[in-house]
Amino acid sequence: MNFAASVPDFRRCDKGNIRHRLSDIIILMILGRTCGHVGRSAIIAFGKYNLNKLRKMGMLKNGIPSEATLCRVENGIDDPAMADSMQAFAENFHNELFKACRDREIVCVDGKAERGTVHENGRSPDIVSAYSFNTGITIATEACKEKSNEIKAVPILLDKIDISGKIVTADAMSMQKDIVEKIRKKGGDFLIELKANQPSLRYGIEDRLVEHTPVYSYTEGPELAHGRIETRTYRVYDGLDIIADKKKWGGNMTIIEYESSTVKKSTGVHTSEKRCTSAVCPRILRSPEHRTQPLVDRKHALGTGPQSSAGQYKTQVDESCPKPRHHTENRLLGVLNMERTSQKTIG
Repeated sequence: MNFAASVPDFRRCDKGNIRHRLSDIIILMILGRTCGHVGRSAIIAFGKYNLNKLRKMGMLKNGIPSEATLCRVENGIDDPAMADSMQAFAENFHNELFKACRDREIVCVDGKAERGTVHENGRSPDIVSAYSFNTGITIATEACKEKSNEIKAVPILLDKIDISGKIVTADAMSMQKDIVEKIRKKGGDFLIELKANQPSLRYGIEDRLVEHTPVYSYTEGPELAHGRIETRTYRVYDGLDIIADKKKWGGNMTIIEYESSTVKKSTGVHTSEKRCTSAVCPRILRSPEHRTQPLVDRKHALGTGPQSSAGQYKTQVDESCPKPRHHTENRLLGVLNMERTSQKTIG
């Protein structure tokens, strides 16, 4: 609870009738909303039900604050200071959890619109979050400015966290030169899907892939799920000869292509889809001994798994990888930047 005590108190502590510590009110609201009690009246009911437990923790000696008190705290608290304190707490908690995890950490960056909150211009605010896949904790957030978007918020978010030696995953919107360079400068690797928002890169890769042979491939399946039989194939290409604009993106990259072949069980209709994801990872996929190992495929990104004692990455398939929503012939490509050539044992 130290993070709550570090939030500056906006009230006149030397005057007035202050019955509750600000840290106690903050903890009460966080615990209540974590348990699904969103409104102030629901938080008060939650506090009354658990008052004895809270008092054993040294909190709320004068009882539960009123609804008006909760309202004044929500409106008067220093939001940036609260966010910084919460981030420091989450980072310490995240570090403790990550000590027990031997995998290389994957940080998922994504933006979502806040429901139930509206700006003066009628738009809902967008929040970009950095989520640790290994520990299940959101380690940092950044709100997009009113007339801005996710592209400008991601670099600010990356400045808040340590991504050295970690894999950063993001959607196609983050496939921007400034974002890619930011991750490289901070010593991180990235994995970002490539779509038509970078047309010259995407379509240039599509045209050149047919002329090259993958240096690595892996097929997973067939497996039955959701009424269809699916087979997934992963192919990795050396991007030195495929990336045309090496000055902008860097030629020392790898192209990863994912192909899904699906047969609907009820009708027997066969459909297929191709897509790829972009990333920055060490150049271990060129090793012949690793071309028989499967690639990692999870949620919207590919990533490496735990390393062996020799410092070479083993990879695996996660069964939770997404199935294509639209069974249309669609080719989505990505690039894997392999500039980090050193092999270090992580774990």
